[in-house]
Amino acid sequence: MAIEFLNDTKVTGSTYITDKLSIGISTSTHKLHVNGTMFAAQIFISDTQNSLFDVSNQLHIYADTGSTINLGGGIGSRQNDVSVGNGDLYVSDKIGVGVTSPETTLHVVQQNVGVRGVYTTCLIEAEDSQLDINSNSAGLWGSAINLVEGNGSSNTNTWSIARRTSGSDNSLKFNFGTVNSHLNSNKVTFTSDARVGIGVGSPTAALEVEGVIVSNGGSYPSASSTVSDAGYVIKQSDKLYSTVPHNGLTYLRNLIGMDSSKNINIGEGGTGIVGDIFFLPGSNGNVIFKTQSDAETMRVNSSGNVGIGITSPAVKLEVNGAIRAGSGSTRGLEINTGYGISGIKSYYGSLYTTANVYIGGVNGIAYKPIAASAFNVNSDYRLKTNIAPLQDGIEKVKQLKVHRFNWKDRLEENKVDGFLAHEITSVVPEAVTGDKDAVREDGTEEYQQIDQSKLVPLLTAALKEAIDKLEELEARIQTLENK
Repeated sequence: MAIEFLNDTKVTGSTYITDKLSIGISTSTHKLHVNGTMFAAQIFISDTQNSLFDVSNQLHIYADTGSTINLGGGIGSRQNDVSVGNGDLYVSDKIGVGVTSPETTLHVVQQNVGVRGVYTTCLIEAEDSQLDINSNSAGLWGSAINLVEGNGSSNTNTWSIARRTSGSDNSLKFNFGTVNSHLNSNKVTFTSDARVGIGVGSPTAALEVEGVIVSNGGSYPSASSTVSDAGYVIKQSDKLYSTVPHNGLTYLRNLIGMDSSKNINIGEGGTGIVGDIFFLPGSNGNVIFKTQSDAETMRVNSSGNVGIGITSPAVKLEVNGAIRAGSGSTRGLEINTGYGISGIKSYYGSLYTTANVYIGGVNGIAYKPIAASAFNVNSDYRLKTNIAPLQDGIEKVKQLKVHRFNWKDRLEENKVDGFLAHEITSVVPEAVTGDKDAVREDGTEEYQQIDQSKLVPLLTAALKEAIDKLEELEARIQTLENK
């Protein structure tokens, strides 16, 4: 049975059609086929199978202001599905999916939302475009976008951009794996306090990287350039540059570089370029220098002791081997004694020092013997003035007190002959160094010393006087015998 409507037809009641209804076209295979524009207040399409509304050109659905257009609500296996095939779907106001009162142009409240196709493009275009993916603060994970290679069920590779909730750490994660989930392995993390982790899920610095950083090519600013932020910059494949500020935030360039001879250069020198180099090992760490054969040559331990050829230096400088200083009066070994700087320097093949030299006998240290072929003292006349004969040698010698005694640190040895320094002071003061009962600033005793060679002139003068008297007596005896 067929019903034919001529020209305009108005149906005011209910009309039931059990087969097909074609409008503007004579034959069709669809339940309802309209060739042209159709206006209706409400269209409800349903059967006991699956509802299907096929639009081959354009479908315009209008509603009065404040009204709502609901799509979906069918029955069967395609309940609540709305499919748009090769045509276009235009909405002039808002679309709500899973929500009856959409707040934006597209408002989706669903667990799974998909756009599928070949070279599919989803475009949001406006003067100030914004895509909001909202989630509550409960749990650990909030909003996420998965970029999936696959059909959603048999996935191969998935990149995820996911935000952890404020109930967690509020960070942004870039994850990658083979599961269609934002719970894949973390690759990059951005924290809410402006820290970036590459291979690190919880970075503790502005940039923390797990692995090797390689930078190739590029150029660097001139030495006079200034920077406003601290940090490191790696430029060119063979050099390391830094923008760490120092004083006036001067750009530090070429901190570490390798030249054409494979020499490693630290710093670039030149005026205005900071040249400090800091080695900062741990509290028990060492700074160790080795050769190509992995043999240790020098180290600075955590106590600041330096060892050359020795791995456990016990003092500030400990050397296993010879030490050589350059020649010249300005070169040699200098020691700051706390009372001034004294040195041992070279002079025409000899060594000299202006300081006193103690060989044992200091603060209870036992005296040590000295062996030498000669002990020389300056005596050139060109070094002397106000020269006069020494008088009263015998009288002065008679004032010298000679004793026998034991050294306190060698009581087991036999007594020796000698002088007491303070008793010599009044007779030959130039032979004595120091004062009687002197004490140093640190409370230790400062002992007097004697240069016994300075007694030789006095003894010589006394001997000469004795010889003169002896010769005078011999002459007088000879005169008496000749009478």
